[in-house]
Amino acid sequence: MILRESRVKALIVASLGLNPLQAGVFCDFLSLEEKTSWSSTATRILFGLLRTVNILNASEECKAALEKKIGSQLEQATLEDLLIPSYSYLNETLYDVECVERILGYFLDGFEERSASRIEGEDENSGVRSAALMLVGKLIDGYLSEIASDANLKPKKFYKLAVALPDHARLFDDGLYRAIDVYLKLLAQSIRAIPNASLSNKFRMR
Repeated sequence: MILRESRVKALIVASLGLNPLQAGVFCDFLSLEEKTSWSSTATRILFGLLRTVNILNASEECKAALEKKIGSQLEQATLEDLLIPSYSYLNETLYDVECVERILGYFLDGFEERSASRIEGEDENSGVRSAALMLVGKLIDGYLSEIASDANLKPKKFYKLAVALPDHARLFDDGLYRAIDVYLKLLAQSIRAIPNASLSNKFRMR
């Protein structure tokens, strides 16, 4: 059953036991139309709401709205925030990697738009934008290291996330190399564990 955003909000408010005044303030907070400056605490709240709407099987529009909002401030997130459990039986991985891919995509889209629209006189903001990109680069490398030990993570999915960031998002590649090393070791172990199969068949099974 797909729940509308209004219904999801009502369920969240009910579960929190908010009075009418608190509920009004909370729903105002959930408004995703306004352009607001958010703190890292608010970012964590948004990730918590995203987990909630996933559990409640909310509409794709509701999920996308939250993911876009999170993507607009991804540099304020922590590794713990990104470790979103996979609630769907369709996903074999422990964490919802596809969700993180979408959030990263929203961040990069916004970053590119801001860079493209930069005009003379706004150059002082370019350093802030670059810092945000490098923070996200470090965050994603940490996430890759975390999910690299998941035996059900397909090589294509790991590769897609690893190359999603532009080159200048990483000052050093150490974090990425560590993640790749962990993943390749696990992949080699899983390949060796498959009995009586040719090397080509082993890779096709992945």
